[in-house]
Amino acid sequence: MERILYIINDIGFFYSHRLPIALAALEDGFEVHVAAPKHPRFVELEKLGIRCHDIGLSRSGTKIGRELSAFFGIGSLIRKVDPHLVHNVTIKPVLYGGLWSRVLKVKGNVSSVPGRGFLFTDSALKTRVIRQVALAAYRAALKRENATVIFQNTSDESFFIDRKLIHRRQSVLIPGSGVDLDQFHPPAEEPAGPLRILFASRLLKEKGVLEFVQAANRFSREEADIPIEFVIAGQPDAGNPGSITAADIEAWAGEANIRYLGHVGDMAALLRTVHMVALPSCYGEGLPRFLIEAAACGRPIITTDSPGCRDAIVPEASGLLVPIRDASALFEAIKSLALDEARRVSMGRVARQFAEKTFCVGQVIDRHIGIYNESQRVKTMNGWERLMGRSLRIP
Repeated sequence: MERILYIINDIGFFYSHRLPIALAALEDGFEVHVAAPKHPRFVELEKLGIRCHDIGLSRSGTKIGRELSAFFGIGSLIRKVDPHLVHNVTIKPVLYGGLWSRVLKVKGNVSSVPGRGFLFTDSALKTRVIRQVALAAYRAALKRENATVIFQNTSDESFFIDRKLIHRRQSVLIPGSGVDLDQFHPPAEEPAGPLRILFASRLLKEKGVLEFVQAANRFSREEADIPIEFVIAGQPDAGNPGSITAADIEAWAGEANIRYLGHVGDMAALLRTVHMVALPSCYGEGLPRFLIEAAACGRPIITTDSPGCRDAIVPEASGLLVPIRDASALFEAIKSLALDEARRVSMGRVARQFAEKTFCVGQVIDRHIGIYNESQRVKTMNGWERLMGRSLRIP
């Protein structure tokens, strides 16, 4: 039985973005392992038949000692599991797992790049230095035969190809992690009561939550006759320097038109209670899951004209694009939809159609399983076949 090892730095992300793919790999005959920081959900995964391994890998830590320990721990684990295929997800696993896959000559290596993240958006000197090191490490980890790199949007794909971090033939474009269209579906009828607009994300400044709050404050001052509630779902990310603080959240509680929910377990149900959504992000997004779930639920979307975000909508048809870090433009976009019910309904209809065509989780699963099987098949190809121009792109 061929073994696949997923390396990831957040088991919650694995649950929300990769679990359906891992379960499909099990059904396809793979022995599935996942390596992540120890988590209570390991027990649930083991019951599903997924073998779990604890690695001391933080999402945003930069202490040399801890990072070296995590790096060598991943190498030791790969030797122990002896996988036929390693699938690395997010920046650190892509770098560390990709380098070890190369050193240990793992038969197949797949890396998912779900956005460029904080590392490529922050302008601090320390971050800029780390960024240059990361670019060199990406090239060493990824630019080789039999390594497939999955991107969620064309901007990230072009960034890696233009900087010669990978060969063009290595690239595969899969828009997002998919959404269950049966679970995420539009409400039978539009929600009753005052208008509600939802922001759902990790509470980072780069995700646009402050602009969302500023737009809410402006509605209170200038458009008090428009009944609208600004709903915020999500939690701070203590390990991220851009995280919102407890004091920020406490201040929101004093605003009459802002409702803070914290973590929400049933996003599908929540989306069916709101009239539209907003994610005014300037973060290095891949393709925000919140936006594809909103599209599946037939909710019109307001987001930024930035990589990943713009890919989640049909501009002017299923949603509106605004500039990054522009609370005034966000306010005007929200106001325009708040005053035009017919346009909201039309956009919601197009959003659902776009989700059905583009974001179905079944399509995403099939693409991944195809990549896994193709990655194993290519090991048996001879040099002549490779010279004939074999591409890792999946139609």
